[in-house]
Amino acid sequence: MLSSPALCVGLLVVATLAAIAKAEPVAPKPVDAPWRQQADRWHDQVYAWVQRQLQDLDGALASEGVTPNAGDGSRATDESRSPFRLELDLSVGDFASGSALSSAARFDIDLQLPQLERRLRVFLTTDDVSETLSDTAKEWRAGLRLPAFQDADLELGIKLDTPPVAFAAVRWGRELRQGSWWIHPFAKVFIDSEQGFGASSALVIDHWDGGFLWRSSSSILGLPRDSRFLWGQSWVVAQTREVLYAGRPLTRVGSRDIVDGWGFELSLGGEGARMLERELALFYKQPLQSDWLFISVRPFWRSTRRLETRSGWERDIGISVGLDLLFWDFARQRSIALK
Repeated sequence: MLSSPALCVGLLVVATLAAIAKAEPVAPKPVDAPWRQQADRWHDQVYAWVQRQLQDLDGALASEGVTPNAGDGSRATDESRSPFRLELDLSVGDFASGSALSSAARFDIDLQLPQLERRLRVFLTTDDVSETLSDTAKEWRAGLRLPAFQDADLELGIKLDTPPVAFAAVRWGRELRQGSWWIHPFAKVFIDSEQGFGASSALVIDHWDGGFLWRSSSSILGLPRDSRFLWGQSWVVAQTREVLYAGRPLTRVGSRDIVDGWGFELSLGGEGARMLERELALFYKQPLQSDWLFISVRPFWRSTRRLETRSGWERDIGISVGLDLLFWDFARQRSIALK
């Protein structure tokens, strides 16, 4: 006869085996393909290298008595992190200019140098000084962004051209939320040694309805010295799950901030009594790698009419394929804000 301890052990073994037999098989944890792991490593190496260089620069420029951040600098702190973004686009089609191929690139970085000055923000961008009605990359601009008053910044810098162009601007923007409505007003006055005085303004209205985004974007730009007045209006209807938010309302003009979804965009614009333009586009964008690499496909139809010459409409039909690379954090660490 089995002793009580032996009987207990035997019953425990039988119960354990029965539980294992009835248990559902556990699916193995998916492992990323080697090329995906290598891509994440490359992203992190680039991101860490840039942050280290900027932290070293910050420490070198810091005033005496300010102690640089401790550590090896491999991971930037929230205070010193300098996020940057690179967009690459390639368009092919039948263009009125006769060219069947065109390309464009955008770069934007918000430099943070806390050791140099706690409230100083340095920026480097290819966006036009007006930050509106600019679909193509302009010359590089670099400068300082200082708080002026509530919701407003003062910008001082140069356009990296030959010869360099100095500029100064006061920039104001807010984000207002009421339920499913988001409203983003923006205004800017600027002066530079090339264009003289100018002013721009934009109003972006977002309405979320379930997984759909309804957007209206209105913008104007005035350049009195050149007697130029530009205007633009676009409407976007998109089914999207994620949008980028970099803290600037103007990133939402058009559909640049939609990173996972598809939709339609209708745009109208012009330059006073000189030119009219209209465009209809279908866009699709999805993550290609983690949360930092996105691919987009955008078939479009555009027509332009120059009123001064009383010519007919010039039509462009094509498709644009783009890559959007975000260096906002290390790979696998979510830096995209859900709506």
